[in-house]
Amino acid sequence: MQFSRKYFVGTAVCAFAAATLAITVMLLQLGIPRPAGVEETAALAGHPLHVASLWINLAVVFFMLPTLWGIAAFKLRTAAGAATAGFVFFLPDFCATFLYNSLQLFTANGIWLRLQSIADTAQRELLLERIGFLNDVYQALFFLILMGATVGALLFGIAWWRGRGIERWVSVGYFIAAAINLSRCVAYYASIPFPFELAAVAMSLLMPGILVLAAITMLAAPRPGIEAGRATA
Repeated sequence: MQFSRKYFVGTAVCAFAAATLAITVMLLQLGIPRPAGVEETAALAGHPLHVASLWINLAVVFFMLPTLWGIAAFKLRTAAGAATAGFVFFLPDFCATFLYNSLQLFTANGIWLRLQSIADTAQRELLLERIGFLNDVYQALFFLILMGATVGALLFGIAWWRGRGIERWVSVGYFIAAAINLSRCVAYYASIPFPFELAAVAMSLLMPGILVLAAITMLAAPRPGIEAGRATA
């Protein structure tokens, strides 16, 4: 399989875009008040920063798919098995994240907005039941996201471990990400006390950092296509 230098430049651009948007979401969330109950959550649905963060989260997903494949393709020659398997395991994470973000933006947020304008108790209870159903769906998606990201990050870490310099740091970053995600998954489903918010913040900083380092590596390589096989420059 052949990949040109332009392909990896494009991958780097997608990686920088995904990292920038992810950091933007984290900064936006600092200005979003935390809801304390049903009414506060309903009011949050129309908050401009909340709506903006939902749209940006959805945009991140679109940039992540070509980024993940580019990160895998860069190591096809030196670690084809781990790189390809890592991308395959990231696919459930990608699909579940896309579905989760879409449900939050187009379904859950719409229900919360309707809840603000309805005073009838029966209708409000019906809408809250729909929210409860969505929360159950989120539980299943959360498992797919965590497990896909955990195994995918572990395999990408193995694929990039054979590199030097910044490539080794990319590998270490993926190993750390895998450890954090696995800990979150075990703690959540085993009901073990765990600093979930701290772990979420750590991942919000770690993943953009990994993407930036991977992008720099692909841009700095004299002929990055060589890593993927007999590619042309």
